[in-house]
Amino acid sequence: MKKILLIIVAIIFTFPVMADQWQIYKNQKYKYEIQYPDNFEFHATSKETERDGKIFTVCLKNVSSLNGINGTIHPEMSLQEIALKKNAPTLTELDHGSVIQNTIYHKIIWSKTVINDTTALKMEVITNGTDELFNVNIIMDKVEFSSILWGDCDEKVAEKIISTFKFYE
Repeated sequence: MKKILLIIVAIIFTFPVMADQWQIYKNQKYKYEIQYPDNFEFHATSKETERDGKIFTVCLKNVSSLNGINGTIHPEMSLQEIALKKNAPTLTELDHGSVIQNTIYHKIIWSKTVINDTTALKMEVITNGTDELFNVNIIMDKVEFSSILWGDCDEKVAEKIISTFKFYE
């Protein structure tokens, strides 16, 4: 019995259980970084000559880049300015709770949230009829994210990836 236990312990230490491996993308021009799981990949998007990381996608490997997290850096814009551009409710309006907007195809729920100790706006888009959450947008100072939820990119994975985003000096 002791030999079997020793063999099991030896196997565990020889082949450690690997936690999810995460990659880090650092952008020197806009001074940000974001982490993502090994089964995802980072793409600087935009026009061929402008792929400097201002617009990016973090998506599942070997799956359409439309399925994942799209980010846009707005170097000179505050959360309030980006929200105004997106016709989002103000932070003051959200102090009293969520704001719900109904369209023909979707229900849009705006709420205030905190990511990395920073106030952010969260927009959840739910399909009428199925009540499926298929899109989550996050707006923060200088950056906005849009997550197309599909397959292995569910809301929890998207939120975990977005929570790793940070600007640095």
